[in-house]
Amino acid sequence: MKNEKAKHTPLPWETCVFKDNMDEWGVHAPEHPEAIKNDKPHPNQMEHAITICRGMTGPSKKENAAFIVHACNAHDDLLAALETIHSILAGAMCNPTLIDRGFLIGIARVAIAKAKGEINL
Repeated sequence: MKNEKAKHTPLPWETCVFKDNMDEWGVHAPEHPEAIKNDKPHPNQMEHAITICRGMTGPSKKENAAFIVHACNAHDDLLAALETIHSILAGAMCNPTLIDRGFLIGIARVAIAKAKGEINL
């Protein structure tokens, strides 16, 4: 299920470092029109990307960029899981015996595992 209200660069996004500063980590979106139009450099050395960890110190720059990328890439799946659960619960308000708890728990478990990085997106 696609959220048409949230306009953003197409997913998936990737972490990257910049050619001019190998210590700056950012986000690269390979499906962004500018990235497609230009020659794609080595996937870990982007010229066209968003810097998100500029000025940070310490070894966590790469990990922070990866966390942001993972959260963004998981967004649509997490939203779809919540919308499904909501739809089932709202429809069952008239007759609570219609709720299949195991099915809802399964949807929630998959969404949680994706958010934790236990399932590839």
